[in-house]
Amino acid sequence: RDVVPARFVASFARWADALLGRVLGPKASAASAASSGSSLAPPPTAAAIAALDALATIVTRAGAMMDVPGVRKEAAAIVQRAQPTTTRWILDASADAAEHHDADARRVAAATAAIAFVGAALLGHPASLRPRADAVER
Repeated sequence: RDVVPARFVASFARWADALLGRVLGPKASAASAASSGSSLAPPPTAAAIAALDALATIVTRAGAMMDVPGVRKEAAAIVQRAQPTTTRWILDASADAAEHHDADARRVAAATAAIAFVGAALLGHPASLRPRADAVER
């Protein structure tokens, strides 16, 4: 919030890439879930949840700068890359709650961050979610 608009526009794609790396995590998490017999991936780390919160802030700020050249395209790419993971976090928290009659605290925090991110994306960049509207609407 304290970054001047010109610096934000010049840097937000790079910041988002770094944060997305933390959110998306290692590809091995799906393999470890499969080998443990669970259909759920391990809960996201606290760092991944914080990174998604930061991405939601970036997406919100970018939504206010859609008239700046390049912002719309970069923000849409960020949303589209994060959407499968955010959907999985929401569904995993729901499945965990259904299976165990409560959900792991990290899954709840991850689902809350994911819902905030999807909300920011819907407000600032609704067209970027159109290709995957079915998954978001579940």
